[in-house]
Amino acid sequence: PAIAAGARRLLPLGGTCGIPPGARAISANVTVVAGEAAGSLVLWAGDLERPATSSLSFAAGRTRANNALVELARDGSRTIQVRNGAAAAAHLVVDVNGYFQ
Repeated sequence: PAIAAGARRLLPLGGTCGIPPGARAISANVTVVAGEAAGSLVLWAGDLERPATSSLSFAAGRTRANNALVELARDGSRTIQVRNGAAAAAHLVVDVNGYFQ
């Protein structure tokens, strides 16, 4: 489902997308589809504080993609968080294309 305006979502990546238990970070293509308002997305490790920089900025009604390197949670959960900084909901696709151990 779409990520609501200003909302965060925890994405469990351990054991999915071919990511092994020893992975420390992922390489991904991050895409916003059908954003109802301009905004940005921030992706970061699931157990850390949100960084001050965005991973992807987008305009209303546009599909926009960007490459991202995202650290995985250090607590062993292999999660990442994503926050929608737009004033409306946005759909997100995270296509993992590699990992770092």
